[in-house]
Amino acid sequence: MNIRRRHFVPRSLIICIGLVLAAVIFSISEGWSAQAINTGCCINEKPPLAITSGKTATFSVEYTCFNSRGQDANEYVTIQVSGLPKGADFQPGATKTFTSQTITITTSKDTPPGNYQLTVTGKSSTCPTYTQPICPETLTIKPTITSEGNKSAVWWFNGQNPTGFTKQLTLTAKPVGVAKYTWNVDGQYGQIEDQSKNPNPAEFKANCQTDPTGTGPCPPQGEGNVTVTVTANGATSDPFKAQVLTPYEAMLMDVPPDVPDNAGAGALFYFSHIPYQITDQFGKPLPVKPPVREHFTGAQQSQCSFTKLGITLKCNWHASHEGGSGEAGRLGGTGCSTGGPGVVCDTISGQAKDQAPLVPSIPEPECPNNNCSAASLGSSTLKVLCFPGELWVGNGASPPAPPQGVRVMTMIWQRYQDHGRHCNITSPLDGSGTTVDSCTCP
Repeated sequence: MNIRRRHFVPRSLIICIGLVLAAVIFSISEGWSAQAINTGCCINEKPPLAITSGKTATFSVEYTCFNSRGQDANEYVTIQVSGLPKGADFQPGATKTFTSQTITITTSKDTPPGNYQLTVTGKSSTCPTYTQPICPETLTIKPTITSEGNKSAVWWFNGQNPTGFTKQLTLTAKPVGVAKYTWNVDGQYGQIEDQSKNPNPAEFKANCQTDPTGTGPCPPQGEGNVTVTVTANGATSDPFKAQVLTPYEAMLMDVPPDVPDNAGAGALFYFSHIPYQITDQFGKPLPVKPPVREHFTGAQQSQCSFTKLGITLKCNWHASHEGGSGEAGRLGGTGCSTGGPGVVCDTISGQAKDQAPLVPSIPEPECPNNNCSAASLGSSTLKVLCFPGELWVGNGASPPAPPQGVRVMTMIWQRYQDHGRHCNITSPLDGSGTTVDSCTCP
């Protein structure tokens, strides 16, 4: 089988060839009259001509001019481009007949955006008037959008304003001061502040409603991509791609070994550090450590009792490190050896041997000779105390202030005789999360 190879020929080039052949046929039919036959064609293989202010656009032209004998006049053609916008120019101003010539249109950084109808003509001494080509038909100068600091993402913390996170973008439509711009936002989770006034610069921020329950999230998982464009004089910018981000999930990390505490009469015998990686709705770690709040949603529950001399006594540990309020600020502490952006850490302590004068702790923390070591901690199965709660991100204020920000996790604090852990961990809270290490309290 023989296969014929096909070659693509641009339509504009076919038109050029057709015009030349038509000119030759007309010349022959007229017997090479003294009247010169002139044609011109334009080749623009990447239409339309669309650039931004300060950039250049190119296209090619070729002119034919026959002398009275039907031959190539072989002379220079003066080129003219009309309809150019302010601050624009073209080069070169001349070309030889039957020679393809690239025309370059230059613009300044202040060339106004819009759609401009251009007419390209040429003439020579033998062919004094050219009406072709009219190409390109339109030159589009697109406006541009720049962001202060080259930032493209904003954060939403349900009405909170933690440091280290960008809450709004300052977007500027350019060139400045040469056109009236209209802002357009494609994506329900972003907005231009005072968009109806079409400010320039404009402030881009999240479009989410605050919710005192901390639920949502807003934006939901996998969403939050927003495109912003600006239009002036019928020309629209390339899309500026922005993101609206929110804390979404708390991912339990590897728990480091428990740390003994034997210092002084009030020694707590152990500290357990529980680290979490906080991620956004796209699964990426938060860029900095956020302020967080642990909020207890139920009472502390004793889980054990001991009988001595016929008297049954309930375990009497209490969450001493939470202070009188029942909540507090160890979450987010530095006890974890695991660090990095977006990592927070909860610290759960043991119990002092004597809670108050003449009131012993039940059960007493168990370590050989009351001297705990890392090797002696973490193995007890005796559950002593538990309480349910949740984790909020965005505001670390302690009670009596209510929890504020975005609620990302629910869990149960579980204190054993020689270590502490979280269980019944659920995150995220939009129904897609699974529960890790199921448990109940009590």
